[in-house]
Amino acid sequence: MRDEEILALFDRRDEQAIVAVQAQYGAYCRKIASSLLPDPLDCEECLNDVWHRAWQTLPHQRPQQLKAWLAAVTRNTAHSRWETQTAEKRGGGEAALVFEELSECVAGAGSPEEAVLAEDLAAEVNRFLRRLPVRDRDLFLRRYYFAESTEEIAARYKLREANVYVRLSRIRNKLRQHLMKEGYLK
Repeated sequence: MRDEEILALFDRRDEQAIVAVQAQYGAYCRKIASSLLPDPLDCEECLNDVWHRAWQTLPHQRPQQLKAWLAAVTRNTAHSRWETQTAEKRGGGEAALVFEELSECVAGAGSPEEAVLAEDLAAEVNRFLRRLPVRDRDLFLRRYYFAESTEEIAARYKLREANVYVRLSRIRNKLRQHLMKEGYLK
């Protein structure tokens, strides 16, 4: 089923919209959620939250790309669930490694002022990513947005895992230098 047809089902509030979106993008969203949430039950709850959000949002908001919208909602929902679960103790899983690796470049926001700065920082990171070669940008996004393991990334791009580590390290260093130059880091 095409995205337009799925969105039309959501517009009509037809419950088949959920069935259709699960059939079309369920495995894709499950892969994203499971990269952050290793427990299958947590992953299922996350996906249920995603389908509920789609049901609530899509009749009022029409994304340009349904797949990209679902990916963002799934990732954000899984990340929020992961943060809640690890609030008292950090550790374990690919997500912890991903956030630890990036912590040297970016930090979370607390106050409203910090939230505005975080938005500016996100825009600057996006500008940096657009300037990267396509493969480097893909490696970065697969690791730090979709939280894929370096082993999965290496297999996808037919690279050695050590090569993935080195490339990601170099990209993070370039990002850190870029953010220092732009005044976001000291």
